[in-house]
Amino acid sequence: MELPAVLNIATLASAETGVRNVLTSRYYDVLLLLGTLSAAAVFLLREAEKSKKTLEIVGVYHKKDEGRVELVVKNNAESSYDVKPAIRLVRPTDDQPVEGEGAEIEMLPAGAGSAKNYELLCGDDSVKTIEPNSVETFSYDLSPEFSDKLGGQDKVNVGIMHANDDGGFVNALDEDMVLTVRKTHDYLKPVNDDKKFILKSDHDVVHAEVGSLEHLVKELKKAPKKAVDFHMRTKNTNDFAEWIDNAIGDEILAESLRDLPFNDQVTKKGVVDLIECRIGELRNN
Repeated sequence: MELPAVLNIATLASAETGVRNVLTSRYYDVLLLLGTLSAAAVFLLREAEKSKKTLEIVGVYHKKDEGRVELVVKNNAESSYDVKPAIRLVRPTDDQPVEGEGAEIEMLPAGAGSAKNYELLCGDDSVKTIEPNSVETFSYDLSPEFSDKLGGQDKVNVGIMHANDDGGFVNALDEDMVLTVRKTHDYLKPVNDDKKFILKSDHDVVHAEVGSLEHLVKELKKAPKKAVDFHMRTKNTNDFAEWIDNAIGDEILAESLRDLPFNDQVTKKGVVDLIECRIGELRNN
């Protein structure tokens, strides 16, 4: 039975309206999705930009005599940062494999670094914390074979990701730089076990056994203020200066610590800052 023409027209009009409504709804859904993605991109860019202003790569060094690489990062902010650093060896242009041709290259996590091909040199899967207004050194041991292959002008890419408020990680720094070969200063080398410093806050409370200046700084930052008070308890007692003078051999730093006034104004931060400043000088010698 043939339907009346009026009914056919009404049915078609209704169908057209329905399609238009669906398309309009989809259109607004797409706009909403694009808006959400744009907001997320802006947030990530702001997080990365904020980090660039506060986190600074001081340098990356190959301690050939110790078979390790050191990444030195400075935090200029008033708050700490949880980070995941990684160092990648930049392949020479002539040796860069074409993508997809079977080269085994380990890449940083998504979002870190550019699209170039790199060979992962070292990095951290675990989260590292950089304290406020401090310089942190991240050390990575290399195999003797790999360490010997590195020359004096190797180019590396340093990528640092930091945690955001949502519990994820965003790319904070991504810089190409030269891996500087540097011999470890004698005063920065670890001492033998029998010369380690026993960090205490009381005669019966041991916090750590320290074998180097860098290790001392690291443990002092975690120790309570009374640990400094215990080791600088009288005008003529400065355990830090004695250990640094006799075990490390750095008379200059030892004298600087002895010159600190003996009163309640000697803070843990003051001792740490003095030792860190000296470490910086020794690294550059």
